[in-house]
Amino acid sequence: MSTLRSLRAWSNPEWPSTPTYAALARFGVRRSAFVVPFVVAQIAIQFPAGGYWMSAFLVGTVASFAPGYLAGAAVMFDDYGRAALAALASAVVLVGTGATMHALDPGNGFAVGLLAFGAFGSLALGVFGYTAAERATWAAED
Repeated sequence: MSTLRSLRAWSNPEWPSTPTYAALARFGVRRSAFVVPFVVAQIAIQFPAGGYWMSAFLVGTVASFAPGYLAGAAVMFDDYGRAALAALASAVVLVGTGATMHALDPGNGFAVGLLAFGAFGSLALGVFGYTAAERATWAAED
């Protein structure tokens, strides 16, 4: 039981108090730590069952979330060049994911809806990145 409490404490950190990309990246990694086992479990279930396109979707959307998060933080820091680059990276990953999904299962029209969900997820994490950067800035000013 103490191991679970320790994992929960590690994955539920305080808001960052230093407004740097490194502090925000550590915070984002720690907050998303519990998501990784569930994604890995889904891939372990989908891949052997022939759900290659769903496995590609899971990997692609999770990979697009990190640049989305950092794009939101960059907007808060008024670093629009990095924000544009991170948003472009997120979009490229989603387009690549869509191409991979289409190549693995060409007749599946469900891929467009899933990718739209991935884009909204990346945007939502961008808002979370902005919020984390804003709170870090407030903490540094106090």
